[in-house]
Amino acid sequence: MDKKVAWVRASLKQHKTLWVTLVLTAAAAAYPGPAGRLYGDASMPLIVALFALLGLMLDVSELQHALASPKLHFCCQSFSLILTPFVFYVTLYRWGFARHILTSRPLAIGTMATMCLPTTTNTNVMFTQQAGGEVSATAINAALGNLLGAFATPVTVSLTIGSGIVSQDIGGVFLKIFEEIVAPLLGGLAIQLSLRKFGPEGIADKMKPYCHQLSSVTLVLFLYFVFCKAFAAGGSGVDAKSLFLLVLFLFGVHLSIFGAAWVLSKLVSKQPEQQVAFIFSATQKTESLGVAILTAIFKNDDRIGALTMPIVIHHTVQMIVAACAVARARRLIDDNKVSIDSRGASSDASYLDGYHAARMIEPDDGDLPASSSLKKKKSVAFYPPQESVPSTADDSSSVAESQRRPLLEGP
Repeated sequence: MDKKVAWVRASLKQHKTLWVTLVLTAAAAAYPGPAGRLYGDASMPLIVALFALLGLMLDVSELQHALASPKLHFCCQSFSLILTPFVFYVTLYRWGFARHILTSRPLAIGTMATMCLPTTTNTNVMFTQQAGGEVSATAINAALGNLLGAFATPVTVSLTIGSGIVSQDIGGVFLKIFEEIVAPLLGGLAIQLSLRKFGPEGIADKMKPYCHQLSSVTLVLFLYFVFCKAFAAGGSGVDAKSLFLLVLFLFGVHLSIFGAAWVLSKLVSKQPEQQVAFIFSATQKTESLGVAILTAIFKNDDRIGALTMPIVIHHTVQMIVAACAVARARRLIDDNKVSIDSRGASSDASYLDGYHAARMIEPDDGDLPASSSLKKKKSVAFYPPQESVPSTADDSSSVAESQRRPLLEGP
């Protein structure tokens, strides 16, 4: 019984992100109304708080390292904005497979639009943090992805769906990203640097555990509002069968994308922290920008509820999958640290063994060729400083012999 209790506790601790997500999903499904209506007012303050806390917790040296990783950022944006929509279009959408599977053309169009979206602005950062990945790299890709997505997503959606290029308020998108992501992140980072320079010694490091706990609570609230909004939207005119098929279809698609990113992450970087950042950044899709783009394209279409439903469902699916993967991603990083430590210990032991062996073995002149330069060199013996050591007549010879014995011999 004690072993079972210990196993349950260990499982809850290891997969706490997953269990919290499942509990929030169940709570939101049971009673989504009030929180779903408050999502619009609560989402921005919660996102601002999350990124401000992230700025307080960021490691400055890690941030500098993330800025010096252009390959990681290029691969993240290419995977998210180019590779994902292209593969989905060629394999499932172009030939009508998505429409036949989902039994609904609006749902197929909405799914195609979802694949064209950039990464999220918040949940990818939080899951990377939970897994112990390189949070600063994910934060940079969150801002960069949405900035690029403001240009790239309307074009790719229009090309794949065939609705003409949509004119977006690019200035408004940039302003929103700056207000919700960049400004809070820089503000939190500025406070951290000020505390390190002018505050009591060690105060910034002492605050990090409390900031981490507060960030976890804020994330839980944010996820709850997101799930309530998704369930409060209802089927939006979609029948139960199509909605069930959509959930299964999006799970299969996202798991395939997630698996491909996991495999490709080893080619993107050799560092597990950056691999985790790539996995969570490249596979997730933003909900707010996607709804805005589809609303602009189909503003006069009565099927707008069904067209945006895949984006809302996919947002929930990707969070459940990410929550399941957090423990495995953390284990990937921990295993790498153990491997590095074991290699370091083995290297130290090999060095010491080689050193002692070299000191104990001295080549014999008879074993060397006549032309060897080593044969012409004499061994140099190092003796300890001669000191007067009181001794009796019986052990005077042994003392003298020990004083003459070399401590270290070399060529």
